[in-house]
Amino acid sequence: MAKRTVTVMTDDIDGSEASQSIDFSYRGKSYSVDLNDKHAEELDEMMAPYISAAGQNAGGGRRSSRSSSASRSRTSSGSSDVDAKQVRAWAKANGVEVSPRGRISASVIEQYRQAGA
Repeated sequence: MAKRTVTVMTDDIDGSEASQSIDFSYRGKSYSVDLNDKHAEELDEMMAPYISAAGQNAGGGRRSSRSSSASRSRTSSGSSDVDAKQVRAWAKANGVEVSPRGRISASVIEQYRQAGA
């Protein structure tokens, strides 16, 4: 007899079906939140100015002048060194399928980088 197990993620904000998990750190503590596409985009938009101002740190976190750690959040693309809007525009112009919202797959980002865009 065959069995099939289905895992359904629940959005931690409103209880709807989640499409992704987002890991981030804040003040030295790590968090993970399951979100639907709408909430993930809202988080990305809210965090964008802070991520831009923080810069990228090879160690994954950034130490402030205080003793506490203020680690940066990961973008929906999984990489903070690309602009999701630019990647989506490039993908559309080059016939690469990418969802209009949410996380951009690593393979699409890799194609974008290889194209030198």
